[in-house]
Parts: sequence; structure tokens; C-alpha cells
Amino acid sequence: NRHGQIFLVELSGTERLEMKEAGSTGLLPTKIVTPTVLLGENVFVGTENNQLHGFSLPDLKGKQELDLGGPIAWGPYVAGTVALIATEPGMIFCIDKAGSLLWRQELNAHPVGQPLSGDGFVVLSLPQGTLVQLALSDGKEQGRIEVGQPLAAGPVVFGKRWILTAYDGTLLVVDPIQP
Repeated sequence: NRHGQIFLVELSGTERLEMKEAGSTGLLPTKIVTPTVLLGENVFVGTENNQLHGFSLPDLKGKQELDLGGPIAWGPYVAGTVALIATEPGMIFCIDKAGSLLWRQELNAHPVGQPLSGDGFVVLSLPQGTLVQLALSDGKEQGRIEVGQPLAAGPVVFGKRWILTAYDGTLLVVDPIQP
């Protein structure tokens, strides 16, 4: 919940489903400000004190804390076998299933919308109208596209192309980035 506690619930019953608490964390030092993301056997949340917290499943034991050094602006989102989270003004962090930092990359703006992940890469929409493709292994930029309009959402696959949503609601169709 937003007060700084995570609950594990389980569903039971066949005709009438019931939800019951199966576990919980203690109160975190500050409020949770991000969605909860599941990565492997762990869940991760970001808090208002600029930290990413990881908990093992099913016992919800605290495993990892990562100081992000700034206010959380985006994520966390799962991209393949890793999770991404960004801070203001645009530092993106990549963590593995254990919550260890794999890399960080300066983008000068935090992404908008969900990322698009592929085989070893992730594509992020930046609000000023840029698509940037990063290697998931090391965060290095593999290419970018300037679309000329502010973006409001992440790219979506449309056949062999990508659809983007501009801030004014316009749909833009672009060819994928070729690294």
C-alpha cells in the first residue's frame, strides 16, 4: 500500500473466490511511490526517499535496497530478465532478478510510457520526441529516432513497424531502429 507496506495475498475457493493475506512486510521507512514489479522470485518497489526496495517471495523478506540518488520519475518496468527504473532528471537504472545494479545510463529526460523490449534491447520514448534503443546487457545506446513531436507513451509493435502516441494524441508510425 502507499503507506509503506507490501501484502502477499492468495486466492482460495473454487465456486466463490476469496482473498486472504498470506504475508506482509513491515512498514518501510517512507511511502511507496511506484507500482510493484515482479522479477524472478522477487518483488521491487520504489519509495519517496529515492530508494528501490526488493523482497523475496513468498516470505517477503527484505533483500535489497538501492539508493537511486534522486526522485523516482518512471518505473519500475520489466524488460526481458531485468527491471528498469528512472529518476529525475533522467538517469535510468537496470537491475537483475536479485536486485543488483547492472548499469546506469544518463538520458537527460525520464522515459514516458512502457518500454518496448526485444532480444537483448529495450526501446524508450523520451518526452521531447526521441526514441532511444539501449542494449540490456550494458545500457549502451544502439540508436535513436527523432520524431519531431513530443511523445506521451512508449512504442507499440504494429506488424514490422512501431506506433507511437504523440502528446496531442496523434499516432505516429515509424520503422524500428536499426543498430
